[in-house]
Amino acid sequence: MSLTLDLPPELETELAAEAARLRLPIAEYVLRVLAVGRLPNPMPRTGAEVVAYWEREGLLGTRPDITDPSGHSRALREKAEMRERLSEPQKRELDRRIAELEANPQNVRTWEEIKAHVREPKDGSR
Repeated sequence: MSLTLDLPPELETELAAEAARLRLPIAEYVLRVLAVGRLPNPMPRTGAEVVAYWEREGLLGTRPDITDPSGHSRALREKAEMRERLSEPQKRELDRRIAELEANPQNVRTWEEIKAHVREPKDGSR
């Protein structure tokens, strides 16, 4: 399906800037945004801002798979702190991979699958 939209100039600028930051064509980025939703702007910077955003979006309590919210929060915080230590090329690559995952969340491999693949003999013998 093809769709033509008349975007306000400021939205077009914002979308183009984010697409450029992720090194994606704007059409591909917009398609990804439509598929997964937009990120908050400005991004929450503190835990309280994140919780307030989640409350506004009706997200609290929607993840029954998270049985230890405090532990999950700590793990997210550790990932964020690690991200601050990355170089700019590493950040761009991480952003690209995250955008790819968000655009295609079913296209993943489990850790067990990855370990099995790495342990496979390369010459076909075992």
